Amino acid sequence: MNNLNIHQLVVFFGSWLSTRHTTKTSSNRKKVKKILAVSSLFLISALFLSGLGFYKNLTKNFAAATSEGDYFISEQDVFSLLYVTVDDMNMEPVLATSIRMKLFDRNNGKVVSYSIPLDMVVDVPGKFGEEEISKVFALGNLNNKEDFRNGISLLDKTVTSLFGFKVNKYIIVDSKFQTEFDSLFETGSLNMTASLNDLSKFKNSLITDLTFNEFINIYTFTRSLPQDRFIKKDFIPQYTANTSLIDEEVRDLTFDSSIALEKKSIAVLNGAGTPGLAQFGNRIVQNLGGRVVGVGNALQVYSDSYIIVDETDLITTTSLAFSFGIGNIMLKRDAAFIRENELDRADIVVIMGLDIKDIL
Repeated sequence: MNNLNIHQLVVFFGSWLSTRHTTKTSSNRKKVKKILAVSSLFLISALFLSGLGFYKNLTKNFAAATSEGDYFISEQDVFSLLYVTVDDMNMEPVLATSIRMKLFDRNNGKVVSYSIPLDMVVDVPGKFGEEEISKVFALGNLNNKEDFRNGISLLDKTVTSLFGFKVNKYIIVDSKFQTEFDSLFETGSLNMTASLNDLSKFKNSLITDLTFNEFINIYTFTRSLPQDRFIKKDFIPQYTANTSLIDEEVRDLTFDSSIALEKKSIAVLNGAGTPGLAQFGNRIVQNLGGRVVGVGNALQVYSDSYIIVDETDLITTTSLAFSFGIGNIMLKRDAAFIRENELDRADIVVIMGLDIKDIL
């Protein structure tokens, strides 16, 4: 049922009830109540079915929350979103027109958005060397043109290395819809009318690992903020020349995070032999709000990475596992084969093995 028919129905019943209201008999009042109840139920049912169909169509644009290792930003007090616009999803190669890293701080009620210059030359993780960041997405897609997962992964690693903070979620959208998404992420308002007029076209112009509920969660949070809580910054060259500058700004957001409040001591070990790996891991942990008590090389090379803990069900453990991409989490009593001294000195030990050495 379309909106016009529903409106006509409401007008009809309103007019009919107004006419019948002139009668004073008890029987007529009962009839009015009965008809009103039936019509209300009818209208509610029609609206529900219409809304359900729209909801199902819209959720197809977003990720299904069923994959192993799901990470839900609704459970995090500080989380990041990589927001990228591209010139045309159907072009080859797909070129970025803007790249922004957004940090959402629930505790302090603000959103900090860093715009990364497209011509910034970065050291791309892996064996790609130095490239302009605008080309990283296309570079990652060279060997897989069926979907954009490799390009997203490479851009994710690149931006994570710049900020020392893991990209929690991403959204890549065609530039023709940039105005709509800018209004959400930078002002807290939502105007998707232009997009929803052609839903099929919209679906082919958006890639994201946000679930629909997470999208609504972001909207609810940003809508609650006054305009002065949306902070825009440029990612300046000084940040790459001296990473402590950007680290200080990130830690200003995470100093009262759930990880900081758990106060677990953490050691980070380089188990891959890759120079600088443990120091980068140390940076990641501290930028999350973690307390690092040891950084160094492991006694041996590990093919797999591990997170070894005193206790389970820690927010710190979940965040570390996601930030490093480590699936092997075990209690110290079950890690007898690991003889690192740090197991006796820290509550949590992160061993970065060969399987994640390309994080740098």
